[in-house]
Amino acid sequence: LTFGIVYLKFLEQKKKSNNISSSTSVNSFENQKIQVDLVQKKLSVLEERCNVEPPSNEQVQQQQSKNNKNTWTTKPLWLPSYPSALEEATHKSIINTLTGLSAGGKSFYASSKKTKLRQCFGQTETATCSNIHPIVPMSEASNPETKKDKFYPEYIMAIRNPSTAMPSFHNSKAIKYHGLKGQVPIDQWRQHRDTYLHEMMEEWKTVLETWKGMQASYSVGMYLVYEHLWDVDKGPMLLANLANLLEKAGFSTVLVKDQNTHDYD
Repeated sequence: LTFGIVYLKFLEQKKKSNNISSSTSVNSFENQKIQVDLVQKKLSVLEERCNVEPPSNEQVQQQQSKNNKNTWTTKPLWLPSYPSALEEATHKSIINTLTGLSAGGKSFYASSKKTKLRQCFGQTETATCSNIHPIVPMSEASNPETKKDKFYPEYIMAIRNPSTAMPSFHNSKAIKYHGLKGQVPIDQWRQHRDTYLHEMMEEWKTVLETWKGMQASYSVGMYLVYEHLWDVDKGPMLLANLANLLEKAGFSTVLVKDQNTHDYD
């Protein structure tokens, strides 16, 4: 039940932000428009199932105050993915909500002089470090195997069906680099797909193969499946597995275990 509540809170946050329109299409890019109604229906179902309050703002702030310190003993987990397999805003929302950290989820490519942030390390504790290596390859000095002493030896692989991941990636590039508003016209996507399908599939597979090839340094801790994240039944269980892995790595969560069974509610 607790994870259903956290899942409900996560969906509420996504509902309030208008980012949801770019990440909730469940069928093919070609056959359906963005379906905000799908998430709203799931939200209604969870409200009926979870007739209790999520962690209060005070509880989250207390956890943040406890965790936001200049020194810590934890090591962050890599969170690799094919581009658009997991939106960065979604990644941060999930990790920050689960851990209570103000910036527990970070991107390897983000930097800030103010907080001395570079490659996921800065003035605040990091739980997960997202990246799209080797699609955007890291340098030899900063690649995962070189940095294995700074990261937890298990990683979280975010994975999404290529039939939606690939068009989503194509669309995001059109928005970022060409000023597109909304979605790429269907005929343009079909032309791109037919021309580059083999190359795109190879890229999708390369992400999995590259990280699996680092067995001497890392092993997969779990797969964070995009389609499961948006499923009413599988979503809370996915969060439960994620919280278990985070706690295994030494991070606290805002979720409370049952004192008798030692299992999550």
